[in-house]
Amino acid sequence: MIDKPGPMNTSSMGRLFDAAASLLGLCDKTSYEGEAAMYLEALASKGSHGDVPLPDHEPFSVVSLFSDLVDGILQGVSHELLAYRLHVRLVDWIHEVANREQINNLAFSGGVFQNAVLVDIIKSRLGNKYTLYFHQQLSPNDECISFGQLAFDTIQMGIPERLMTRRELVTI
Repeated sequence: MIDKPGPMNTSSMGRLFDAAASLLGLCDKTSYEGEAAMYLEALASKGSHGDVPLPDHEPFSVVSLFSDLVDGILQGVSHELLAYRLHVRLVDWIHEVANREQINNLAFSGGVFQNAVLVDIIKSRLGNKYTLYFHQQLSPNDECISFGQLAFDTIQMGIPERLMTRRELVTI
């Protein structure tokens, strides 16, 4: 990204988790941010035993993700397995994009990466193939995205990273 000037685009994966939770009958209306995703994570943690058969689809798409989910529901596949498989498919999507774009360093930030099931799958499936970065000194919530955007813009402005402390960066 640093070599390609211009705006950084970002979007929320949380809405995918909300939709999947609704399809699986877990939560149609949320009372707080992340509620449906937490229900989906809890369900997925019960379906994570052994190999997970994945449907064959050419390049990943949101449509194929939800088609697989609906097909599984109609075929009577356990909701636990479907929830876990959704997590695995998302990680495979990350792998597909990283491989296609020849990216070796993957940074994970935002509220969705509080999901222990998702993080565990990322580490187990991608840890030997890529250098993985997860939040450690800042909150795992979405403010890390804006912090990263600020750091990126600061570097683009020519302020050497080594001259800036985290406190200085935060006060810019």
